[in-house]
Amino acid sequence: MGLIIGLIASILCAVIYMNMCKREQPLPMEKKKEVLPVVFGIAAPVLATVAVILLVVAVSRITNGAVHELPVILRSLISSFVMAGFPEELIKLLLVLLAIRIIKPKNVYEYVILGAGIGFGFTGLEDALYGSGSVVVALSRIPTFALHMAFGVIMGQHLGLAKYVRKNNTGNSGKHVLLALLLPVFWHTLYDAATASNLALQAESEDMQLAGILVALIIVAASVIMQFITLGRCKKKCEEYCRMTTGTDVPETSGGN
Repeated sequence: MGLIIGLIASILCAVIYMNMCKREQPLPMEKKKEVLPVVFGIAAPVLATVAVILLVVAVSRITNGAVHELPVILRSLISSFVMAGFPEELIKLLLVLLAIRIIKPKNVYEYVILGAGIGFGFTGLEDALYGSGSVVVALSRIPTFALHMAFGVIMGQHLGLAKYVRKNNTGNSGKHVLLALLLPVFWHTLYDAATASNLALQAESEDMQLAGILVALIIVAASVIMQFITLGRCKKKCEEYCRMTTGTDVPETSGGN
């Protein structure tokens, strides 16, 4: 089941990614540059697993088991942050920065493409792993197939805007760097706390279980909407982001942040 879910998600993400690449003006990036972030994204789950193990060990030593005595909601949030939200998004951000270092994107839109490519590459393997569990968990991943791509788009967009702002001395570039990490970490933590790490679903109280189900449905629905809004906004701002040059070898044109 997991392999099927991963394959479906990968195909859908591939279609979106190829269309994103084709939209760049006046000419798209070279094919090899478009492929590189996807390859990085495929490697990301493995690196994230190592980061998760290190973070879990660190948190366990610091808290000495005190987390287990916290209310269900707090435990779900902490578990989600430690097991997925922070380490996975941090690894993806570092890989986006590495891809930027290698490819040297010439405009904000190419930063967006790099982030989207890493999110695309990350999706297939993660969905295959998580989708191998219960049928309910597997099927629940289909509506949010592009969520990691959306996180990548947010990262790329803000890193690109940070570079553009810094290059033109028109604002606070540090704000965009922080948003590139904090926004994906926040939403990823919230999503996992409502789904994979939702401890309310395992509670003995039926009222608590019902509350957990309700929260999961609300957050999943909000995530479905968010991913398409993010991708749709990226499409809408494509021309503007293509004009916002970030390379020193490209003539500057007008644009905003």
